[in-house]
Formats: sequence, C-alpha cells, structure tokens
Amino acid sequence: MPRIGYLLSDKKEKKFNLEKLAVRLREKDIELIKIDLNYSLEDQGPFDIIIHKITDVLSRADEGSEKDQLYANNFKNFIRNHPECTLVDPLENVCRLLNRYEQYLQVQKLELSSNGIEVFVPTFVELKSNVIEENKCKLKAANMEFPFVCKPQVAQGEILSHEMAIIFNEEGLKDVRPPCVAQSFITHNAVLYKVFVVGDEQFICERPSLKNLTAGDDKTIFFNTNDVSTPDATHFLNEMDEKELSSRHVKPNFTKLKDLGNQLRSHLKLGLFGIDVIIECGTNRYAIIDINIFPGYKGIDSFYDSFERYIIQLLKEKETDQNMERKRCQTVAEGCALSNVCKKPKIQEVAEEEFDSILCTSENDKVREKNQSKATAENGSNVDMYRETKGLSYLSGTNGSLCEQNGHCIENGNNNNNKAIFINSNNLNSLNSPLVSLNDDNNNINSSSSNSSNNNILCNTISGEGLNNLKGGNIPTVNGLT
Repeated sequence: MPRIGYLLSDKKEKKFNLEKLAVRLREKDIELIKIDLNYSLEDQGPFDIIIHKITDVLSRADEGSEKDQLYANNFKNFIRNHPECTLVDPLENVCRLLNRYEQYLQVQKLELSSNGIEVFVPTFVELKSNVIEENKCKLKAANMEFPFVCKPQVAQGEILSHEMAIIFNEEGLKDVRPPCVAQSFITHNAVLYKVFVVGDEQFICERPSLKNLTAGDDKTIFFNTNDVSTPDATHFLNEMDEKELSSRHVKPNFTKLKDLGNQLRSHLKLGLFGIDVIIECGTNRYAIIDINIFPGYKGIDSFYDSFERYIIQLLKEKETDQNMERKRCQTVAEGCALSNVCKKPKIQEVAEEEFDSILCTSENDKVREKNQSKATAENGSNVDMYRETKGLSYLSGTNGSLCEQNGHCIENGNNNNNKAIFINSNNLNSLNSPLVSLNDDNNNINSSSSNSSNNNILCNTISGEGLNNLKGGNIPTVNGLT
C-alpha cells in the first residue's frame, strides 16, 4: 500500500479536514500518515510521497530559531537520504519564494504574458532600514510613487507575512518596518483574483480587495490581508466610493488566468500554490502581487477531488519512472554482462580454440605457425609471445585498473605453458601495449615497457572484448626472458 506522509501545522490540518481525505484515500488502498518532526522520520517512514507546508519552520529557522533549525535540518537530511521519496513541493523550489523581494525578482525575470495580455509585477523596492532619508532615496531611484503597500520580507507564514501597511506620503515613511518590500499600489476596483493550482488543474476565485486609493495626507493604514481578502471580508478598505461603483472593470478572461497559472507552474516547478492577480484600471494589464505556497484553497468545493487526483497522478508517475529505471538498469546490466564493464575485475579462462582465432602478424614477417617459437629462460633466447598454449586468459577491468598501464600483454615464464593475458579496457579501441611478466608461483604482475619501435606486433582482440587493436613493442627481457 502506498504511504503518503503529510507535514502541516495543526491549524492547516484542521482547515483541510485531512481525516476525511484519509478515509477517501484508504478506499483506494492509499495510506495517509501524519509526520511529527519531534520524532525520527526514519522511524515514521518509509514514504512514497511527502506533502508539506514547512514554510513556517524554514522561515523561523532563517531567523535563528535553534529548534526550527533542528527540525529543518532533520527534514532536509531525510529527503537527501531518500531520493526515492517524492516531495510536494521540492524544498529548493519552495525556498526561492520565501523572501518576497526575491520572489518578485524571479517572477519579473520571466516576462510573462497571457495570450496577448501584458502581465507584470508592480514596481517594488527592498527596504532594509527605517532611516527615512535612505528609504526616500531608494524609492526615488525606483520611481516609486505614493501610495505604496509595505509588505513583510517574509512571504510565507501563518501570521507575519499577512501584516501590511499602506503609506500615502513621505511623513508615513516613519512607519516602515524593515526588512520589508515597498510595492506600488495599483488601482484595481477592489477586486482580487486568486488562481489556485493543484497539479495540472487551475481554479479561479474572485475575492474582495483594497479599494482605489490615492496619495494624500492620510495617515498610514495597517491591515492584515486575512481581514481584507477573505470571501466574506467586510473591511472598510473594501468599500468603494459611490462615484467609482459605476466604473467596475471588465471581468477577466478565465482561460487566460488559467494559462498564467500553467506558465508559472512550469517555471516555478511547483504543484500546490496560489497566485494573487489584480487587473489594473485603465490598462487592463494583469498584475501579480503575490505567490503563496500551498494556500488554503478556500472556496474551492472540488478541492478534495482535485487533490486526490493529484496524489494518484503522482503515484502513477512515480511507478512509471521506477519501471523505466528498472528497464534501464536491466539494459545496462545486459550490456555489462556482454562487455564485462560492470563486473568486478577478475581473471576469466578462455578455451584453447578461442585462442586459435587470434591472428598475430609482424610488420616484416608472414603469419607465424603456432608452436614455432621456443623459449629457454636459462639462455635468454627470444620468446615468441604468441604460441599455442594450454589456456588463455584475459583480465577484465575498468580502464585497466589492476595494472599500472592500460592494455598490458602478460608473458608467463614457463616454457610450455605460456599464457597471453589481455586487459580488457573499457571504452578503449587501441592501446600501445608494453609487456609485463607474470610469475607462475605467486601471480605477481610486474610491468616492463619496451623503448624499441621495431617489429611491432599487431594482435586482434579476443571475442571482441573491449579492445579492437592491441599494439605491443618488442618483447623486453623479463624474468630472464628476452
């Protein structure tokens, strides 16, 4: 039975009513398991998929919380040690959106458009101090006009990320609470569109938003977005002036909004997120003002159906990937069995008749008869490397790793039982091969190079094992042989 772990705050767990979802998944033989960071994840696993919203933990860890740093490190280590576990969504993709300034930069670089409609991020400036003159210079350099919305730098979280302020004039700069991001206020007739993404499905919800505001002598207004942009919000900031009620903007093209969701899903590599979009009065341009990781999906009645489909889709993709990997490994293994590339280096015996197929020629001589050469270790007579033997071996090793050089030919010291041994070197077609000697008694392999370039011997390979050509110089004197 597939095991799906989830890591959510208690508040979010209740909001999603995961007990209901667990029952639905169990009917499809899928187990939904709550993860507790207070205990070992190894003991709670294994998991096929982990669905999480760990943004609060990551944000507090960045702020220096030792407890959350421990939680975050343990979670990251578990994911690192279990690459087979699918994470929704990948931490590296989530982390890029934790900082609101970095989030805006990332989206701005995408230069998005939706079927001819311009998509933009309103002008934004990062404010790191509450020094009024310094902030005034930064705002002027960015051509920022009043009013603007002052947003926390932390973009994801249950409380802090939703606390904002509207600043109408220079006097209001004293109310800046760094670190924060100042963003131009775009008049949008108090309507916000939330694009919710669940895998390859998108949903559009219309929500209340800030009424049209202009620069003036107004004092700074502090507010929480949960009080202004929820479906049933009745905040005074939502109340449009009577003269503006007749100028309600045209409804958006939902197909284009969904297309925008698809584009961002592709670019951001996320499966569960939401986009806050407003439509600028007068231009009808689409402005992206926030991106939320694993939002509440409030108002989406079919969320459970979509979420369930997404989980099943992930499991099917995982199974497909695993099958493809198994086939790939099987193909590689079969190839390795033929080429000996993947086997541990070892001596393999080859029958005498296979040796008969080896053709050895000299540049100046014709093909020599087998058994023509004789060797006498005592008198130092020349030894013909290639003769009929009682056996032939080749040494299979990746890049000739068992010897100092690739492609050595081995000469055995016994007169009548000589063995020619070849190192099968992976991915090499030809090698200039010195000769080495093999002591019969203890099988010590010693390397000996030949400086002579005369009478080079050209040898075909054994059964095509790795080397197409093996070139050897004159046979040096080795262990009393010349």
